[in-house]
Amino acid sequence: TRYLSFLNHLENVALDIRMAAFQPPVPQSKDVVIAAITEDTVAQFPYRSPVDRAFLAELIQTLDRKGAKVIAVDVLIDQGTEPTKDEQLRAAMLSTRAPLVFSYSSTPSIVNQAQLSFLNGFVPESMRAAANLATDPFDGAVRWIFPGQTRAGMPLGFAYKVASLYGVTRSPGWPEIAWRPQRDAQTSAFAQYPAHAIGLLPDDWFKDKVVLVGAVLSITDRHRTPLRVVYDDERGLMPGILIQAHAVQQ
Repeated sequence: TRYLSFLNHLENVALDIRMAAFQPPVPQSKDVVIAAITEDTVAQFPYRSPVDRAFLAELIQTLDRKGAKVIAVDVLIDQGTEPTKDEQLRAAMLSTRAPLVFSYSSTPSIVNQAQLSFLNGFVPESMRAAANLATDPFDGAVRWIFPGQTRAGMPLGFAYKVASLYGVTRSPGWPEIAWRPQRDAQTSAFAQYPAHAIGLLPDDWFKDKVVLVGAVLSITDRHRTPLRVVYDDERGLMPGILIQAHAVQQ
């Protein structure tokens, strides 16, 4: 059906239904956990965006002390905030023992030239991962893992970069995301902890794990997934950091 666009779209819908309704559930991931920037997290700060740089610095240092194997931050550092806090984050980035990666974009619709210049100056090249999501042009659903390196200056895609830092390498491609159906409504595909509470939680929950840091807010950064045919909650319209978690786990 790939050569007939309308049939290709119908086939995708059929695949979505089979996957969402009939694929057996899988256990919660033991390798990937999420430090979620929630509504309660941003309520602590005088402004919602950009995310408070001192908070990010302290979170990275806490995860490093707890023994995270890789720390991946799905936040664009594309503008200055309070200079003291910006420098605190920069220092934390350079002193972290665990491999560290930040989302990166050079797409003009996402960052203008001034933002790109700041991003390039702040985030070392070795810490950059392309934040793009690969969406279906017919229904806007995220279906594939974005490989990155699709043009000059673009780093590896987020999932490929994180996996390489973990020690898993493969040639970048565009595989379909292997979504992980939840065992039940109470057991999420990935353990998810409020970012502002990480310091109070046991070290064992983060030791030797890939920790993804990103926003899980009420109305921002939501993306359609194939699970939308069945679910109206965040499994159907999923925060970007959860999509990246499925891709990284794969």
